[in-house]
Amino acid sequence: RTILSGACRYADRLFAANLVETDKCSHPACKNARCTAEHWIYHCAYNQKAISTTGKAIEETIKIVKGASYMGTPRANKLQLLLQKPCLRICGICPYDGERYLTEITYQQELEDIQALYQLAVDSEAAIRDFTQIPHAFTYEVHGVIRLCAYTDGSCQFPRQPQLAHAGWGVAFATSGQLATRSGPVKAQIQTSYRAELRAIAEVLAVVKCPVLICTDCKTLVTQIQTYQDTGVRCTCTPAPELWHFMYNMLDLRHKDEVVVQWVPSHLDDPDKKLKKEQFLKEGITCNQHIQGNIQADAVADVGTNAHNIPPEVLLAAEDRAQLTAAVQQHLVASW
Repeated sequence: RTILSGACRYADRLFAANLVETDKCSHPACKNARCTAEHWIYHCAYNQKAISTTGKAIEETIKIVKGASYMGTPRANKLQLLLQKPCLRICGICPYDGERYLTEITYQQELEDIQALYQLAVDSEAAIRDFTQIPHAFTYEVHGVIRLCAYTDGSCQFPRQPQLAHAGWGVAFATSGQLATRSGPVKAQIQTSYRAELRAIAEVLAVVKCPVLICTDCKTLVTQIQTYQDTGVRCTCTPAPELWHFMYNMLDLRHKDEVVVQWVPSHLDDPDKKLKKEQFLKEGITCNQHIQGNIQADAVADVGTNAHNIPPEVLLAAEDRAQLTAAVQQHLVASW
C-alpha cells in the first residue's frame, strides 16, 4: 500500500504567515470557525461533498470492524483511538505502535538454517533419487528427459511493516500425499518474499538428486540461476548472499542439464486473469499442470508463513489499521 502525506496550507497557517487577513472560515454554516486542517477535512461546509462520501467511508470502515464476530468491539475501539492521532487524521500516516510481534531471529539462526540445508543435501534417507519415490508426482519432459517437476513459491505478509513482516517458503512435488509438499518459515533477520522464493529453491536443490524442472514465478531467480549455469560466474552483489552461496555450491555438483529452472506466470486461477490465462495457454508459455502446481506452491508457502505463529488478533489488528489508513488517505485526497 502506498503512503500519502501532505502539508496543505489552510487559512490558520496562512494567517500565521501574514498572507491572509483572517483565519476564520467564510462559509455561513461554519459560524466563524477557525479554518484549520481539522476543520476543512472533517467539518467544513465547503468540503461537504468529500465529507459525505469518503469521510463517511472512514466511519463505515470502523463500523464493519465493530460488527466482526471476532473481538469486533475492542478492535473498533482501538481504531477510534488511532483515528484521533494527527499523523493519521491529518497527514494519512499510520503510526507504529512500537511493538515487534515477530520473535527476533538471530544471525546465528540464519547460519543454522543454512547448515541444515547442507546436512539435508548429504542425507541419503531424505534424498529424492527418482520421481517414482513420490506418489502422484508432477513430471515434465525437458530435453528429452522425463523429470520431477518442483513448483516453488515464497510468501511474505506485511512486507512494509518491519515489526510484522514474516515470510515463508513452499515446494509442491505432487498433487497429494505425505511427500507432496515441503514448507517452512524464513529463518532470517530480513523477512522478504525474495528470500522466501530463494529458500524454496534451495530446499529443492538440497533434496532432489534426480533430473528436475524447478518452476518459479520469480523471473529474477530464474535469470540469475541460468546465468550462473551458462557462465559459472557467481554474482556477489545480491540479496541473501549466504543462500546463493549454498545454491551455487549445489549447482556445481550437478550437470547443467540435470537442473532446469523455468519461469511460470502466477495466480492464473484469479478470475481477473482469465484472458491472460487463455493467452498464455494458447502461446505455450504455460500449461494446466504448471498453473495447478503454482497454485499449490502458493498455498504451501502460506503454510510456511503461518508457521511463525504470530497471534491472529495481532494480524487482524494490522489489517484493521491498513483498512483505516487507506480510507483516511482516500478522504484526504478527496479533500485536497
